[in-house]
Amino acid sequence: MLVGLGPQRVDAGFLLAVAASLLASLAYALGGAYAQTRFRNKDPLSTAAGQQLGAALCLAPLAVALPPSHLPGPDVAASVAALGLVCTALGFVAFFRLVERIGATGALSVTFLVPFFGLLWGTVFLGEPIGRGTPVGLALVLAAVVAVSRRPDARGAISDGRETARTSN
Repeated sequence: MLVGLGPQRVDAGFLLAVAASLLASLAYALGGAYAQTRFRNKDPLSTAAGQQLGAALCLAPLAVALPPSHLPGPDVAASVAALGLVCTALGFVAFFRLVERIGATGALSVTFLVPFFGLLWGTVFLGEPIGRGTPVGLALVLAAVVAVSRRPDARGAISDGRETARTSN
């Protein structure tokens, strides 16, 4: 609804893309639940640093086995550094802080906004058109964020989860 896709040819590439998307979503959900159970009362900066170090160690053998054909220029290196430090490292510090305060479900609900911002940046920077279904899709995404962020308390009343997180610490 959000991106307004038309008829899609179902072939091996399409099925592989769907499987990869579903597997990534599952890994993200399991990672959030794991972070909530294992790192809930840990320092978010330390947790994020450990996660990034672990990822770097996993990727290091591939970097050695498949080196680039040439060194990137300063613009590329600066862009990679900015994405790695600002977007990824600080993003995960914020993520682990959210897991600690509101739980994994609330922290992961922010990912519902990724398709919308992908569309927004495509429109702003690439001149991509906004389809007729985009406002409806955005409303569905925002409704999903609200629905996931609100949960019943012990009395059955709906809350935003902040009170439960504060009293459970």
